[in-house]
Amino acid sequence: MRGYAVVDIETTGFSYKHGHRIVEIGVVELSPEGAVQDSWETLINPQRHIAATEIHGISASDVLGAPTFAQVADKLAYSLEDRIFVAHNAGFDRTFIQSELLACRACSEEALPAIDTAVLARRYLGLPKVKLGDCCAHLGIHNELAHSALADAMATAQLFQHFLANTPAAQESYMSERLAEQQLYRSLAPQPGWAEPALLSRAAAESAKQAAQDDGWFAGLVAQREAPSNKVAEDYFKLLDAALLDRRLSATEQTQLLAFAHAHGLDEHGLRELHEAYITLLIEEAWADGVVTAEERAILASAGRALGIPAADIEAALDPDTAPQAEGRHGAPSEETPQGSEEDGSSGGLASMGGIVVSAGERVTITGAKAYSTAEWEEYFAAHGVEIGGLAKKTKVLIAGDPDSQSGKAKKAKQYGIPIVAEDVAREVIRFAD
Repeated sequence: MRGYAVVDIETTGFSYKHGHRIVEIGVVELSPEGAVQDSWETLINPQRHIAATEIHGISASDVLGAPTFAQVADKLAYSLEDRIFVAHNAGFDRTFIQSELLACRACSEEALPAIDTAVLARRYLGLPKVKLGDCCAHLGIHNELAHSALADAMATAQLFQHFLANTPAAQESYMSERLAEQQLYRSLAPQPGWAEPALLSRAAAESAKQAAQDDGWFAGLVAQREAPSNKVAEDYFKLLDAALLDRRLSATEQTQLLAFAHAHGLDEHGLRELHEAYITLLIEEAWADGVVTAEERAILASAGRALGIPAADIEAALDPDTAPQAEGRHGAPSEETPQGSEEDGSSGGLASMGGIVVSAGERVTITGAKAYSTAEWEEYFAAHGVEIGGLAKKTKVLIAGDPDSQSGKAKKAKQYGIPIVAEDVAREVIRFAD
């Protein structure tokens, strides 16, 4: 036996059978004597809606760049191979781990031998409650970040080390039986020649999100430095119209824009020029009637933040003494102005960011609401004769508690081309025809 693998997971819910999945794994590898040999952690993209964010703190945007479970299955299998699985309330963690491994064909249905530190705590600590936090507090173990997988796994490892060093647990039947089971267990092994997967820790995900503030999301693009063609600019502006519908760029939308840039050979300089041209055209539209309203100022400020345009530059352009002359819609940096999206009946630009008009009898769909209950949304829309229902091709807009959601509704909305609006700005963005 190589030792022990102390594991903790965070999940979207309590039941794998009911569709819940792992969103984070933390593993601490111990020697047979209990010494820490290695540890690793990663967020997991569950490819579904992420629930229980209020508990584990993981959102849909956090896992967009994370590996799927299948991509880390071999690494996990290697950590578990010839080691006894250890967890606090091990039945929960083991069920999810074994179910995920089974789905990847990385193990058999034979039960994975496991030691439960909660069982040991009941035997040796004499506490009325044996939650991980209670046990750690009793023994003076500091958990740096409760409900994060690696921190909980580290705390569980320290708890287990206490039982190995200060109790007769290792000599008693509970652990000796697990050891005997492990010696016979041969149903878990990584694929031959497996490669280390790209992992994504919480800290790395948070750093990426911070870097994505303002223009950081496209900094570092490397490609040819040729000016984009008129058609490329037009197509990119249409993408911006759709992405900035709710006056912000979600992580998913940033990824889509970067994919477009890569596909068309745009580097950071070229993308910045397009953003400047786009904002310039919005400013021209705002001045087209001779007056810039407070709402237009707010839209321009939001779009500028998302695209990395300095607020001072926008304010200067909105000064009546320096106002540009309106020259049309969707101009490229160096070529004649393309026509934008009027051809499909939508005006784009400020008009698109001015809101989505919903009429009586039309349908709106909600997914993962957080700010308001479903009943509150139903009452809000019913006052205007608008239906709340499941997502269908006739849905006018999908309101999402998290615009990066991978829920079934969000996936269908993207497939059907239905706009997705963040719930916290939905009441500002959605307007009624009445």
